[in-house]
Amino acid sequence: MLQDKEPGITENTHISDFAEVYLFFDYDNQDQSSSDEKINEMLNFFDDETGNGKLYISYPMIESIYYTKKLPDKNYYTYVYLLQPKMHFKTEANKFSDYKSFDFIAFRAKKNKLGKLHIEEPTPERVKQITENWNLLQEQNVCKANYICSKKNNMPQNKAQVSQKNIFEYQKLNYIQQKKEIAILNSFTMFLYDYF
Repeated sequence: MLQDKEPGITENTHISDFAEVYLFFDYDNQDQSSSDEKINEMLNFFDDETGNGKLYISYPMIESIYYTKKLPDKNYYTYVYLLQPKMHFKTEANKFSDYKSFDFIAFRAKKNKLGKLHIEEPTPERVKQITENWNLLQEQNVCKANYICSKKNNMPQNKAQVSQKNIFEYQKLNYIQQKKEIAILNSFTMFLYDYF
């Protein structure tokens, strides 16, 4: 039974009322309470969206969605982040990115004089641009996931090659333990690849 009151969720809502459950998690080394062993357990438990749920991990965090130069970014597969306590990925991502807001992947939202949120009119040109940017982000992240797992910067032959479990194992082996860095990767784009 769910305890939080959300729109459409009542005290009598059960997890079985949902056909699919997806969880998104940041691999943020700043949080010492999350160990690699616990993450491994979570990946084993949350491995099926129709059962316990499916876990997706962003490396190091969700802001990896805009850690890119102008799309398509042919060097994306090389981007890493040093695992140092004083570094702040959000700040680094803002400095690094050619995109200073989410406008390149979302419709612009502004508040009017009364404080009411207004979303820009979705013109065919903007829809096309946003769709193209999402497709490019997805492709470069999936290719990078394949690079993390196989050292090949191209689309994998099948989705199992870039499973969340495989990505985590190769991140640990080739980046975290060996080089004290993490290969930047976004979970939303991996979810889109899996789902569609």
